[in-house]
Amino acid sequence: MSTSALNIREQLAGLSPAKRALIELKLLKKQAAAGEPKPLISKRPEGAPVPLSFYQQGLWVLSQLMPGTSLYHVPKAVRLEGKLDVAALKRTLDHLVERHESLRTSFATTDGVPLQVINKRLEVELPIVELSELSESERELEARRLLREEVRRPFDLAHGPLINGLRVKSMSHSLRIGRTNSKRCLPLLNCRPTMRGH
Repeated sequence: MSTSALNIREQLAGLSPAKRALIELKLLKKQAAAGEPKPLISKRPEGAPVPLSFYQQGLWVLSQLMPGTSLYHVPKAVRLEGKLDVAALKRTLDHLVERHESLRTSFATTDGVPLQVINKRLEVELPIVELSELSESERELEARRLLREEVRRPFDLAHGPLINGLRVKSMSHSLRIGRTNSKRCLPLLNCRPTMRGH
């Protein structure tokens, strides 16, 4: 018998009968639980109401207390040089939205309780602002102004989408992707669009 087993026996022998019985009961429960199969997380029934996650609750409360706020926005702007395959960029964004339910989600309130509404399909709007006719210094200033304005534009949590974009076209492309902070960071810009075409 090992030293640790002897030590445990000595400790048990020193306990009162009531404490020994309590330990035995706990061990029996633990053994019984170990033999039972763990319950599986079942798939959510189609169309069933979905409660908000912890992060979504915070987002919803903030939107109720401060309507029109942009505090929960997660903006990202990228300057792309060269020719841009706009169709590939659009497909990439649509694929990300298709893959991540949180980007297709809006919040509905039923009897004062907010619930998730997950849309089956949602296309990301990607409006284009053309600045190539401005001088170089004017283009840069206007691009920055447009991007700042876009970052402050609030999301409509009741109707969605919770992601938006803007493409500012000058000699290069400034792409701004924004989303709400309803989930932890998603790899929105890790999928690189093909830089071909125009």
